[in-house]
Amino acid sequence: MGRCSKATWVAFLVSLIGVDTFTSKSSRATYRPTRARVLTVTGAVSRAGGSPQEHMLMIQNRAKSRQWNDVVKLYRELEVPKNSRQTDLRNYARASIFAIQACERLGYWRFSSEIHAAAQKLGCRLPYYSSAAVMRTCAQAGQWGPASVVVSEALTDLPAVGLININIALSACARAGLHGDAQEIYDRLAASQGLTPDSYTLTAMIHSWAKLGRYDTILDTLQSLTRDPVLTIGMFNAAINQAMKAGRASEALELAELADECGVVKDAATYGMLMNLHSKALDCDGKRAVELMAEALSKGLRLQPTPVNTVLCNLGQRGLAESALELLEMMLVAKVPTSSATYQAVMTACFRADHFEQLLEVYSQMRKAGLQPDAAAYAMALTAAERSAPPARVAELVRDAEATGAATEAVYEQAMSFLAARGQVKLVVELMRDLEAASRFDPSPEVCTALVTAHYKAGDVEGAQEALVGLEAAGRPVGVEAYCSAISACRTSGDWPRALGVYERLVGRRDVKPNAALFNSLLFVLGRPDPQPDVVSRVLADMKAAGVSWDTGTYASLMTFHSRLYQCPQVMDLWDELTAGCLPVSMACARLAVSACEVSGSGDRAEAAIETLYALGLSPSTPLVNTAIRASGAGDQPSVERALRLLKRMETEGPATSVDSYAAAISACEHDLTWPAPWRAALHLLVSMIQKKLKPPPEALHSAMRTCVRCEEWRNAYLLMQYMVKSGIPSDEIAHSRAVMTWATENGAELENGGIEGAGVV
Repeated sequence: MGRCSKATWVAFLVSLIGVDTFTSKSSRATYRPTRARVLTVTGAVSRAGGSPQEHMLMIQNRAKSRQWNDVVKLYRELEVPKNSRQTDLRNYARASIFAIQACERLGYWRFSSEIHAAAQKLGCRLPYYSSAAVMRTCAQAGQWGPASVVVSEALTDLPAVGLININIALSACARAGLHGDAQEIYDRLAASQGLTPDSYTLTAMIHSWAKLGRYDTILDTLQSLTRDPVLTIGMFNAAINQAMKAGRASEALELAELADECGVVKDAATYGMLMNLHSKALDCDGKRAVELMAEALSKGLRLQPTPVNTVLCNLGQRGLAESALELLEMMLVAKVPTSSATYQAVMTACFRADHFEQLLEVYSQMRKAGLQPDAAAYAMALTAAERSAPPARVAELVRDAEATGAATEAVYEQAMSFLAARGQVKLVVELMRDLEAASRFDPSPEVCTALVTAHYKAGDVEGAQEALVGLEAAGRPVGVEAYCSAISACRTSGDWPRALGVYERLVGRRDVKPNAALFNSLLFVLGRPDPQPDVVSRVLADMKAAGVSWDTGTYASLMTFHSRLYQCPQVMDLWDELTAGCLPVSMACARLAVSACEVSGSGDRAEAAIETLYALGLSPSTPLVNTAIRASGAGDQPSVERALRLLKRMETEGPATSVDSYAAAISACEHDLTWPAPWRAALHLLVSMIQKKLKPPPEALHSAMRTCVRCEEWRNAYLLMQYMVKSGIPSDEIAHSRAVMTWATENGAELENGGIEGAGVV
């Protein structure tokens, strides 16, 4: 050993003493070095360049005194041997053993693994208990991969290692995916003398077998342990949990049934997993989950909130509101801790089931519990209030969100847009003031539009104009939608000059560009009550100059405009242009086109319009098809055949026929002079009405009577007149009644039980 200074020897001697007692011969006083003095001495040795043996002795001394942090610090200062001398390697191995022990006490799993790897790299053979300590340290930290690396060294001698370390090794292999190693360890344990697998051993193996899908092995093992004290509910819970993770619902249920057969009592974790399993089932109605929770509570088990919240989320996604509400009530009665997630899951279930009143009740319970909803919960509550509560409730929710600091632009926009659509001017103005007073963010264009729209929906034309002017003066971000609302407010009054003034004010702004909706609103106002063709032409020119393309609304506005001028050909031309393009067809445009066909007597074009709707997959309404049937009997070329085709289309493809449908077809029979035997078709239609339990209206009966008289079908006319008299229609009001009675007198007709059912049409 080389020469050392006096300070080095002093430090070495003190390190040997450490914190052991030092007794003076004279006074018998006990001396214990302080922690600061020990660290000072340690530093002196380190600076003095003490030998590895001296360093190891200091590490050993600190380990004996359980100064684990000092052990780790000293080990970090220890130099790695640069030669292969056995003495240096032996000292390094001993220091590594103490450092691994310190890491286990401190939970330094990464440093423990590094120490073990460094020792292996130098060829130092550490004892099995050091490898077991590394394995335990990593396992306690949940680092199963590093723990599995040292398994083979830790289990060199199973009886010496002990069952605890064996169980840790099994868990490490199972969780790290080393299922072959886990099976090998389990087989060695089963063949060893003096060691018996316990519940922890079997639980670790159940994890491994479940990940391999060996559920038959699990079931056989558990069945073989029936009534065995080693059998615990934890083993079943592990198997059920792994089966659920693998999506093996049937195996999970089979394991739960086996637990009952083996007499193992379920615990709270078991019930939580089973509730989750049943709430995920495709045929779930939520009742089984409720029954399981009631059963668990009746046994005095205290369920944890996390699994119950998971079940509530599953029920919420399926919209099972009744079951979710029952579970929430059980949680409150049993005093299971609830959170925002609990209430929001129940709110989701109510929202999906359209149980809006219950949703608002759950929201109120949540707020009384002192819990704060998130943005999604506020959105659901607002929607529920919009559909089931007075408008004032919507405003209250926004103020509540503002009080908690959760009110966002989206919350204000949703609420104010809803209130504006219902003309709630006062509430919209109050929310606008609240928003400005909060000063957290400026009003958005949607909020400003809602202020103008509220006046428009309330029928306050001047209020809409004043709101728009006020927003412009305040420098608010007024979008084109606000101008659309101001123009639309002029619809009822037909004040087209005011609407045109709003449009011209928009044109003067460069930061707002007009869109199709704006032009459509203006065109609609210009068409009522006094159409303005010149102004319409100018607006269409501006629309083209602005590069705004026509949409379906543009066609609807122009068709309305031409309809008011009774320009039916232009209306039908616009319809043909719309259907020939790629724009979506609206039922409003179809009604305008078919009505124009009725006025102009263009039955063929009316039928073509209905056929277009069928071809596009749209279902025309009954009044619309009735209008087309009336168009078939109007004009210069009425057609019974066309009317009957439309009526048959209604009976086969929908919509449902009505009294007006048959009446319109009978009217076509009266006016079509080219159809052979139109009287027969008219009576057929009357008989069909009676068979469908529809009462023929007087106008249909009169039309059928006129058709029979025109065709000189006196007998059927007389039958029809008798039916009309029995229906309560006075004979003097029946068309051609005198001529029919004259025929009856001349021919001696006697029809005691007369009726059109017995007419010659059958």
